Amino acid sequence: MHRPTVGLIALVLLAGAACCYFFGWGSTALESAFWRVGLVMALLWLALPELMGVRNKLLLGIFLTVVLVAAIKPKFLPLAVLFCLAYAVLRPRRRSG
Repeated sequence: MHRPTVGLIALVLLAGAACCYFFGWGSTALESAFWRVGLVMALLWLALPELMGVRNKLLLGIFLTVVLVAAIKPKFLPLAVLFCLAYAVLRPRRRSG
């Protein structure tokens, strides 16, 4: 992912949410979607340098899925956290020795 592009997308979405809020454009659902996705993109922009160093792409995918679930359907967050904990416990590990 290109960090400046992610930041630009976040700014555009947050500006769209502000326009919907101040000028009354669109519906409240559109404004809410702009806020949520814009905040997720802004957090992704902040975390991107750390995420690029992650070697396990499956773990990165699971992390991004949990973030999206939290943004889209907050009531499914406990289930997503449960799946993450199950993955952390059940994932294969290297044997020492």
